[in-house]
Amino acid sequence: MPRLIVSLVLLTAVSCAAQDPRNAPTLWDYRLEHGSAADSALQGSLEEADREICAELGIDEEQRAFAVLDLGVVRNADLFNRPASVIRYAALRPDAQFYGASVPKIGILLGYFETFPSAAAGLDAGIRHELEQMIKRSSNDLAAKYSKLIGLDRLQQIYQSSLYALYDRDHGGGIWSGKHYGYDKPRTGDPIEDLSHAVTVRQCLRYFLMLEQGALVSPRASETMQSIFAAPSLEFHQDNFVLGLRGRDVTMLRKNGLWEEWHLDVARVEAPNPGGHGKRVFLIAGAVQNSRGGEYLAKMAPRIHDALLPDHVAKPDIHQYLCLDDLGAPNSSTVESEVMRPNHPFNRVLLSWNARTPRNGGVAIDVRVGRAASNEWSPYLEVGYWGEDPPSRGPKEFEGGKVQVDVFVAEERYDRVQYRVRTNGRARVKNVALTASDTTGRPHSIDTEAVTRAFRNFGPRVVRQLSVPFRSQTHEDSELAPRICSPTSVAMVLEFHGVDVPTAKLAHQIFDEDHDLFGNWPRAVQAAYSNGVEGYLRAFSSLRDLELFIEKDRPIVISIKAAEGELTGAPYADTDGHLLVVTGFAANGDVYVNDPAAKNAREGQVVYDRQELEHVWQQAGGVTYIFRGPGTN
Repeated sequence: MPRLIVSLVLLTAVSCAAQDPRNAPTLWDYRLEHGSAADSALQGSLEEADREICAELGIDEEQRAFAVLDLGVVRNADLFNRPASVIRYAALRPDAQFYGASVPKIGILLGYFETFPSAAAGLDAGIRHELEQMIKRSSNDLAAKYSKLIGLDRLQQIYQSSLYALYDRDHGGGIWSGKHYGYDKPRTGDPIEDLSHAVTVRQCLRYFLMLEQGALVSPRASETMQSIFAAPSLEFHQDNFVLGLRGRDVTMLRKNGLWEEWHLDVARVEAPNPGGHGKRVFLIAGAVQNSRGGEYLAKMAPRIHDALLPDHVAKPDIHQYLCLDDLGAPNSSTVESEVMRPNHPFNRVLLSWNARTPRNGGVAIDVRVGRAASNEWSPYLEVGYWGEDPPSRGPKEFEGGKVQVDVFVAEERYDRVQYRVRTNGRARVKNVALTASDTTGRPHSIDTEAVTRAFRNFGPRVVRQLSVPFRSQTHEDSELAPRICSPTSVAMVLEFHGVDVPTAKLAHQIFDEDHDLFGNWPRAVQAAYSNGVEGYLRAFSSLRDLELFIEKDRPIVISIKAAEGELTGAPYADTDGHLLVVTGFAANGDVYVNDPAAKNAREGQVVYDRQELEHVWQQAGGVTYIFRGPGTN
């Protein structure tokens, strides 16, 4: 009876909308049916992309199906405010049925909450974790566990019910679960093609549309199901849509499938709307029976993204600066920071510190990473140390990541981080700075908070050049000269702030004897502090961020990595790692620099092309030394 009441209310709302323009149909009222009309412009973009990609990969028309549902722009938390008139649909063979591989596991998830609706109000943590593993990591064992719990007959009844109609035998079929994953029997093939597991791309989109509408079981259950799809502690499989949207500023909920030559994916994609006004949400589904089907799906996803957001900014903000803490740590102590949870998953942690280390004293800085959902933590790893008598040395790696010279890096991603300061003797640490970065380029499913600022892409540019004294690393000892771009760059900034330190002296202060190098990033910052100039490390995604520092009379040191021909006018053909000083910005946005690799100021105080410099800087991770001279902000 409650379901019938909801249906009657919905029909009344649609009827009223026809009479009162103020109550025009919204997302809640939209239905994706067999006869839904395609948007001509979106259909044209879809067909063009499909034609070009199929020709490139040698995929025949009958081997693939694809569908798109553009749900418009979300400007606030009320999803239902989106008018139905902005929703656009396009499809290629939407009702062609394919073997579904793992995609029908989304039906098992629906079946669980349809069978146990009260679970939405308080889902057991163990069951949640298993459902997450079934959806995001595609566990066959867990899928079989829950399909047995629900029953195949019950699942098929749910799919074919008038409430959901996710399998429509009169229009191609749809989502079907005909046997337990990993078991041959019992088996009930679908009524049309006798497939044990089946999907059509239209029905996949309908499932995700109803999930968006809160119409799967109940709004509470739909919300819980979305959180299970998100499963932030678990990574996506790196294929299909995820691979195709790599490096773009998107978040996703998705379910993929693979068996022999069958490749399938369905996803809800959310991306910032150009201009900074809300987020665009669209649904995509694809199915291919071809050995190159995964490539097809990976190539189609960015083409659809570009068609819907032609002015998008392809590069997301991958760095989050989390702290600049005044510790005031007591003598010979161990102090832990609070547990920090970045707004996005990360696989790299950049740390720096400012410490006073009198004779017979020292300091060591450690970091550990973890995952909140599973309450996992790595061991503390030593990032670096300073002083004549630092505390005992710590480990540098574990099975999930390592400290690579001076920065923590990992293949997998984490969602929480904590640092530890250990002091010895009378050493005292004034502050520690930390940046967590996701350099994998992989989309994720966490709904991140906005961490970018409007000035990055909008508003007037800073046009200014600071008078930073030039130094050349080539003027030092011939064995030292090729290795000291970092100390030379830091020395230029120190001199700008009124602290004149010989380059060679500063280089020996920075020198990392463990790795036999002068380019250790946190040691460069600490050496500056030992000479009276505070500083910290930070990573950025855009040169617009650096304009604010130039505006405040603060030249910046950046790390770059350039292949041959990537930085026009540089005094080197290429570099695996180099540091230079940004001293300002020209009216056209290009960048004034002091490049220590040049032999003199005439050759080294130059202007580099903005796009080229930003590119080679980002190849080195956007790493930046920021200094605050005496009396500056």
